[in-house]
Amino acid sequence: MQQAEPQSFNVAIVGASTLKGKEIKEALEQRRFPARRLVLLDEEDIRGQLTEFQGEPAVIGSLQRDSFEGVEFVFLAASPAYNRNVWKLADRAGCRVIDLTEALEEEGARIAGPVATGALPDPSGRVCVSAHPAALVVASVLRRMQAAGLTPRRSIVHVFQPASERGSAGIGELHQQTVARLSFHEVPKEIFGSQLAFNLLAAYGEETRPLLAGVEERVARHLARLLPPGIAPPSLRVLQSATFHGHAFSFYLELEQPREAAEVEAAFAGTGYDLRRADQEAPSAVGAVSSEEIMVGDIRPDKNHPGAWWIWAAADNLRLAAVNAVRIAEELAKVKAQ
Repeated sequence: MQQAEPQSFNVAIVGASTLKGKEIKEALEQRRFPARRLVLLDEEDIRGQLTEFQGEPAVIGSLQRDSFEGVEFVFLAASPAYNRNVWKLADRAGCRVIDLTEALEEEGARIAGPVATGALPDPSGRVCVSAHPAALVVASVLRRMQAAGLTPRRSIVHVFQPASERGSAGIGELHQQTVARLSFHEVPKEIFGSQLAFNLLAAYGEETRPLLAGVEERVARHLARLLPPGIAPPSLRVLQSATFHGHAFSFYLELEQPREAAEVEAAFAGTGYDLRRADQEAPSAVGAVSSEEIMVGDIRPDKNHPGAWWIWAAADNLRLAAVNAVRIAEELAKVKAQ
C-alpha cells in the first residue's frame, strides 16, 4: 500500500519586513514547518523587497484582495492598526490566523502560549493571539517550579523590557539617543517620550502610546491565561531598559519550606532552559540573543527570609515570540490533519 504524502500548507506573513516577521520566517525554516508556499506581505512602502525562504528567493508584496486565496495559516506581525484592517480578509478566506500583537485581543481571540503550557486552550479555534514573550517566560518558570514540587506561595517579578519590543523604530531611537548623548546633542523622544539611553524607565512620556503600564497589564492578563490552578499570580512590574534585544527578569519566590539550592536548580535542568550554575556566566540579554531557550541562573537564597529565593533569567523576546507563534501553527496543523 502506497504511503500518503506528508501534509504541507500555504503560509502567509503579514508584516514580513518587521522584526517579528523576520523571526517568524526563520522559525518556520528552523523548525521545518511543512510550508509548501510562503506569501510575504507588508505595507505599501515595503513592497518589492527581496528576501529568501528555504534557499529560494522570495519577494515581499502588498496586500491584495486575493492574497489569502489558498492560504491555510496567516501570521500577523505588522502594526496592530494594520492587522486590525486585514485579519477579517484572512478569516473570510478560511485561514487560521495567529496574531503576534494585541490587535485581535479586542476581537476575543484566545491567548495561546504552547512554549509555556505545551498545548492550545482551544485546538478547534481558528484565531489565536500568541502570548506576550514576557508572559511566556514568567509562566514557564512558575510552571517548572510547580512541576518540581516547589510551588511558590508568593512571587514578585520585575521584567526589564528591551527597545525591540517597540519594533525597528524603538531600536532606531535608542541608537539615535545613544549617539546624541555621547555627542552632547538633544535626544529624539518620539517613541519613548523620554531619554532611554543610559537610563531605566518606569514610565514613558505622557503622550507616548502604548503606555508602559498598558504593557504591564497585558503581560498580567496573558499570565492569567497561562498559569494553571495552584499557582498564585505574581506581583508584576515591567520596566523599560536601555537594551536593544532580550528581556531580563528578576524573580523573588517564597516557598512553603526551606529548600537546598540543588533542588531549585534541578527544576530548570532540561528542555527549554539554559541553566547557568555558579561557575558559569550568569544569564544576560546579550547571551540570550538568537536562542529559543530561557536562560536561568544566579539562583540564591534570600538572607532575610528563609525559604525565599532569587532567580535571574533572560530570553530573546523576538525569537521566543516567533517560536511560540509557529508552535501554535504546528498544533493547529495537527488538528487540521485529523
